[in-house]
Amino acid sequence: MIKFATRDVLKLSPSKSRYRDAVQALGGARAINARGGVTFADMVAAKVRPNCIIWLATCYCGDADYERRLRLWAADLAAHTLNIFLKVRPDDTRPAAAISAARAFARGEIDDAARAAAGAAARDAWDAAWDAAGDAEKQWQVERLAMWMSDDEPADWPVPEQKEAAA
Repeated sequence: MIKFATRDVLKLSPSKSRYRDAVQALGGARAINARGGVTFADMVAAKVRPNCIIWLATCYCGDADYERRLRLWAADLAAHTLNIFLKVRPDDTRPAAAISAARAFARGEIDDAARAAAGAAARDAWDAAWDAAGDAEKQWQVERLAMWMSDDEPADWPVPEQKEAAA
C-alpha cells in the first residue's frame, strides 16, 4: 500500500494553497505523520480535491509496481469513458485495442513497440474521451486510483462490447 508522509509530498513542490488545504482536510501534518502517512483512499475519504490527488499520483515516482498500477489505472480511465467515444464512432475499435495493449504492457505481456503502436493509433480517441469527462468522471477517477493503490487490487474495468467493423 502506498502511503505519503508530508515530506514526500513537499519534495514534489506542490502548490502551497492546495497543499495546505489537503493537509487540513487530512487532520494536519502532525496527524498525518503520526499515523505513518496517508493513502490515496484516505485522501478520497477526506475529500481532497481530485486534481490534487491525480497530481500527486502522476508526479510521484514510485517503484515498478507503482508504475504498473498507475498504467492500469490509466487504462481503466480510458475504458470507463470509451462509451462516450463509441456514441460518435461505434465501429472504431482502435481505442479498445489501445486499452488492451496498455494493460498487456503494464503486465509485461507485450513490449514497448507494440504498446506505442496501439497508443498512436488511438491518440485522438483518448483526447475525445478526456474532453467529454466532467467533474463526476474526475471523482470516479480518484476513487479508482485509490482502489488501485490499496492492498487489494480491483478487477480491470470492462471495455464495452462493440460490433465488428464491416470489412
